[in-house]
Amino acid sequence: MFATASRDKTIKIWKSASPTSQAGSPWSAIATIKLPEAVTAVEFAPALEGREGREKEHVLAAGLEDGRVFLFRCDAEKPEVWAPLGEVSRELTHVGTVNGLAWRLTKGENLQWQLASCGVDHSVRLFNINLK
Repeated sequence: MFATASRDKTIKIWKSASPTSQAGSPWSAIATIKLPEAVTAVEFAPALEGREGREKEHVLAAGLEDGRVFLFRCDAEKPEVWAPLGEVSRELTHVGTVNGLAWRLTKGENLQWQLASCGVDHSVRLFNINLK
């Protein structure tokens, strides 16, 4: 599975097509997420394993042309259904376009994600994201 960002204000989620698919492409779009501005960066968070070693959910960050950063999640069993987790506070995000996003999982007392974003404003922002 992978995601693509678009200036048409959408994110498309793609999944490997079934071997019996007649579409002729090895990939098919399974979901579209609509946003209020052009999407300039997307990045999946590192997967966490649930029971029996299987992923239990996917988390996706999206950076926009106006500097905002949104978060989404889906159940690993239903990757075609994405729900908004929220938006990073506007006071903390970039003044202009988000050029890139990167996640890392930190291990301490609790598992915590860190999201780095870089923007056209020549800054890098680090956000601690708690997901329970």
